[in-house]
Amino acid sequence: MQRQFRTAAAAFGVLVLLGAAGCGDSDSGSGGKLDMGIAVANISLNFAHEMVLGAESAADHAENVDFKTVGPPNTDGPAEVQLFQNLTATAKDGIVLENLDPPIFTRPAAQAVDKGIPVVALDTSPTDGSKVGFYVGNDNYALGELMAKEALKRLGDDPKGEVAIGVPHPGTPVLDSRAKGIKDTFTKEAPNVRIVGPFQTYSDPGQNYSSWSAQVNAHPNALAFLGVGDADSYNLAKIKKQKRTARG
Repeated sequence: MQRQFRTAAAAFGVLVLLGAAGCGDSDSGSGGKLDMGIAVANISLNFAHEMVLGAESAADHAENVDFKTVGPPNTDGPAEVQLFQNLTATAKDGIVLENLDPPIFTRPAAQAVDKGIPVVALDTSPTDGSKVGFYVGNDNYALGELMAKEALKRLGDDPKGEVAIGVPHPGTPVLDSRAKGIKDTFTKEAPNVRIVGPFQTYSDPGQNYSSWSAQVNAHPNALAFLGVGDADSYNLAKIKKQKRTARG
């Protein structure tokens, strides 16, 4: 998760430069401070929490920033849109925007930019019409490749069987790119492995657990189950531990 922390801190660093350059002699901020913030897709999940910590740490180091964090308690794109729009009323010197549904943020982001608010996209690439010109994120396809290669190290030479892939929100470019990286790597390096999925596993921890439990039961002989989202990691570990305990 340190990757998310550093990425968010870098995004905020860019935002400070943009905000400082844009405010000039305006009356932005109180007492000479910049008013800035971050909007995240789900404020209660680990990945978003790490992003928030990274941005807040960078804001603390900058010293001249009043910083605000917003995000819904569960992944809810329309709710985040409303929170983001509310944030534009106060964070006039810049906003870091992370979301899992880029199309619905196209117009709200463009409206913020039109108001003169610098917006930096974090983790999820902005859409063309959003007018957001700066993006800070990972090479998510490469992350998928890395996950697949680590799995292959544990599967031995010339593995044969099924590998199941889970994606919390199919259609989200960040997550789909990771899944594609996994699938392409297995196709190239392990031709006798059949990829099943990607299945929707949801970001809500309870729904995620239920989804993975169903897939594990449906594919009892699978070589591996690979998830590209936050809750996938600890729920798959939990299910694996339960299966081991049940076997005695």
